[in-house]
Amino acid sequence: MDGAIRLFQFLMRAQEVRDESARTVDAYRREGAVLWFGGLPHHPAVRSALDAVEPEPAAPFLTVDRVPRLAPSAPDSQLAEWLDGAYEDPDTEPRLRDSIIRPTDEVGDDGLPIGRVEHLDEQPEISESFREWLRDWQAWADQELRDQPIRDLYGELFAMYVNALGHAEELELVIGVGCRRAHRGDGCRSRSRGGIGPRRPRAPIDR
Repeated sequence: MDGAIRLFQFLMRAQEVRDESARTVDAYRREGAVLWFGGLPHHPAVRSALDAVEPEPAAPFLTVDRVPRLAPSAPDSQLAEWLDGAYEDPDTEPRLRDSIIRPTDEVGDDGLPIGRVEHLDEQPEISESFREWLRDWQAWADQELRDQPIRDLYGELFAMYVNALGHAEELELVIGVGCRRAHRGDGCRSRSRGGIGPRRPRAPIDR
């Protein structure tokens, strides 16, 4: 029995000598994914156990709620024909056209209908309607820009989950707290991170 134990210990030490501890997350970025807790967006839908002074032992390390995308309020039909382009992009504020061509019942010599040009400066009610609608649009855009990083994070975590689930024998989930990052002449800094990457027989970072 003692001989078997000594043999097992010898094999463990031999494995440790052959496989060096990973001191960077390069392999995890290359073959898996890396997520830094310190880089998580501040949002009510994102909750981390590391935010608590004394986290509960059974508390999940990270919880991200699914945030649905909301559509902006649609302009009325009269205002819509004056909008210059789409209004579903929160990064691009809508604006009005300077003029539009409205069809009439008149027909030209070529048999085609003759359009009537209407200028914006002659339509004060359109400008007023646009200002009122734009206030609602801006509120939607502000919320959408706050929510979009959460949807991106949710998608990234789901992709990590699917990847790890489909390669359970090749990848592992690692959560590290206080990852040490050395700087020449500047000592070191501490960060927290989690991610999935190739399986290793030892801890992926030195603590």
